[in-house]
Amino acid sequence: MNKAHIFLFALITPVIFGGCNKPHVESSGGITALPYRPRNIVSINPCADAILMEVADKSQIKAISHYSHEKTASSIDLNLAKQFPATFDTAEEVINFKPDLVIAGSHVAPPTVAALERLKIPVLNLGVPQSIEESKAQITLVANITHNANNGVLLNKKIDAAVKNAKSDKQIPALIWQANGLSPGEGTLADELLKIAGFKNKSSEYGVGMWGIVSLEPLIANPPKYLMTKMDADGSDTILTHPVLKKLSGKSKIVDFRPRYLTCAGPVMIDALGRLKQIRDENEK
Repeated sequence: MNKAHIFLFALITPVIFGGCNKPHVESSGGITALPYRPRNIVSINPCADAILMEVADKSQIKAISHYSHEKTASSIDLNLAKQFPATFDTAEEVINFKPDLVIAGSHVAPPTVAALERLKIPVLNLGVPQSIEESKAQITLVANITHNANNGVLLNKKIDAAVKNAKSDKQIPALIWQANGLSPGEGTLADELLKIAGFKNKSSEYGVGMWGIVSLEPLIANPPKYLMTKMDADGSDTILTHPVLKKLSGKSKIVDFRPRYLTCAGPVMIDALGRLKQIRDENEK
């Protein structure tokens, strides 16, 4: 399992086992405003990295998550990410950057957040958005707390434009199927993006709740029109080499859909919607 899938599992685990469908804009106890414009922002949340690149001045960003330096896990362009130091989510390492704002997330170890807060370092805890509106609210929060409100408005307008551009009334049967058969179901952001782009998420037909595992047997018995999964450059992938999947030939169109489209919301949604529109337009004549 690559680092993108590891981070995806870290993000969705609280949703699967917490039975939580409420908004995840910020976790309880996190700050929501600062009386000053932060000059030393440290992010230990790769999804926050993507938002910061769009709404903050680059001079404000002192370090980003180590995930953003990994080809398979980064939510931003690697060349851009390499312009900033990377940090792991340990309090000792974060403190060395002398931050006046730290952006964490649900995957960060609670002792790390507790240690930072004991040192009176402001910590913004971002949760996992389960809808476009929750993500836009999160963008507004990050923009406001970094004193870049106008940039937040601009980014949200870009997201609205991407939604409008990808919009379709079609209902094309599809399934997002990632490592180990992991699939997003109803109530997830991925489900909302699929519907906007004209796809009908078949995950519920396989017994998936918000997130779940779809095994090969029901997939073969009831194949989707499109199976969206990670494919290598040559069109192959470990998950696709199983001989049973050959039975899907002629029944399902297997298309490339990268894990990065699932790991984060924010500006990543623009790319995800663009990819879904591309899949639809190239195959639905």
